[in-house]
Amino acid sequence: MAPRRHKRNTSPIRIDSVARAHLDILKGSLENEGLPSYVDLTDAVSALVLFATPQQLAGTLTAYWRATGGLPGDDTVPPEGTVKRS
Repeated sequence: MAPRRHKRNTSPIRIDSVARAHLDILKGSLENEGLPSYVDLTDAVSALVLFATPQQLAGTLTAYWRATGGLPGDDTVPPEGTVKRS
């Protein structure tokens, strides 16, 4: 597969350092999954955001908050609200 030749409009995004390290590991494993070596972090993050469902994001956020100590109190209610289950 030939490298992408078009320029994409992008915007900056902040990501915590633990997640960034894991993103680098994920990106490094993509060739083993049959993807071309020129896939970059913009591709990876954009694909995750564009194709995640609200249910996937809710579950992932809950796991993220637990892993990073971001849940207050009893570890069941995320900051600023609740996760609704469908």
